[in-house]
Amino acid sequence: YRAWLSSERIADEVLLMLTDDTPYLRKVALFSILDQFASLATEDRKRQGITFKQLIIPGGSADPIAQGLLRYPGDVGIHLRQRLEEARRELIEVVLDSIYLPGRLDKTRSTVTLTDSTVMPAEEFVTNVVRELRNTYHGYYTDRFDKFLAIVSGIIPDTLPLLGALAFLAFIARPDLF
Repeated sequence: YRAWLSSERIADEVLLMLTDDTPYLRKVALFSILDQFASLATEDRKRQGITFKQLIIPGGSADPIAQGLLRYPGDVGIHLRQRLEEARRELIEVVLDSIYLPGRLDKTRSTVTLTDSTVMPAEEFVTNVVRELRNTYHGYYTDRFDKFLAIVSGIIPDTLPLLGALAFLAFIARPDLF
């Protein structure tokens, strides 16, 4: 029953995301979709945050979106997987370009130095920024603002919600991965 309700909510959010032309609402819908997938994957709230970030950029873990899109044959499947790679690549580029404090991003664009001097891999930094932006979009307090959001402008690509549609298509093809 829980999976059915989540699937219905995800479908509603995908329809909103695909039919609305307001970037803010499309991003909120994306965050809602990823939240639903994370809650389907685990009931543990701490794991849900990790799962949310892994859906954005897998970072070496299993990638249910890419794996699910493998079910789509031929040119359609190739196109969907290319769009997934493009969306993730654009996200990384935009977030890293939005770092406005000098010296925080290394010259190779592979690590970011946080305000507490922690050095973090760039992709992990991007997923944390998106997760914290998700929290602020939902109106949640974040105690990690200084660590992640204070050094970026907060811009994420308006095309990022495509990730939600691709995740939904992957879910339809392989619900067992979610």
